[in-house]
Amino acid sequence: MRKIIKAKYLIDGTGAKPVENPVILIEDGAILRITTESEAASLKDAEVIDASDRTVLPGLIDGHVHTGWGTELKPGWNGVKDDPEKLLLWGVRSAQSLLLDGITTARDCGGPGSVPFRIRDGIQAGLIAGPRLLIAGSVLTTTAGHCHFFGIESNTADALRAGVRQLVQRGVDFIKIMASGGMLTPMSNRRRAQYSVQELT
Repeated sequence: MRKIIKAKYLIDGTGAKPVENPVILIEDGAILRITTESEAASLKDAEVIDASDRTVLPGLIDGHVHTGWGTELKPGWNGVKDDPEKLLLWGVRSAQSLLLDGITTARDCGGPGSVPFRIRDGIQAGLIAGPRLLIAGSVLTTTAGHCHFFGIESNTADALRAGVRQLVQRGVDFIKIMASGGMLTPMSNRRRAQYSVQELT
């Protein structure tokens, strides 16, 4: 399926000046090239999207989100004890909001239970709208450490290795370790390390 986007400006992300009145040719979900009006007119089977009053740019990347936390995040918040269906609905809304903001790839850096997995897998299956989502699942932290309420509490190098293996088995895309304290967790010091260099390496 071919699509043509006609826009007012194109910002290509290279630092070059915006392209005026671009005609963007898309095929099977991939951008082929910036083409001409004459070529676009010859593609009778293409769907034309009129964005002539808008600026087009590549999808944005957000390297740190928490889709499953919702809007009621506060110090001491314990999402694990909340209604999991409610958390999932929060996550769906968060994913949709990211996409509407122009974010097409995001890293979910930790969330409660199965919520991040369900959101990621739902997006991949086309069941809900959202960006390409890379998830950490549960974070690795110390006992009563930063975000322990949805983390795997690991106090030694061996426990950290076991936690990593568990997360890999669950299908995470990357590992999030709470190397220091953080503002979200009461009695946690964001300026103090939770692990030694030896434990982290």
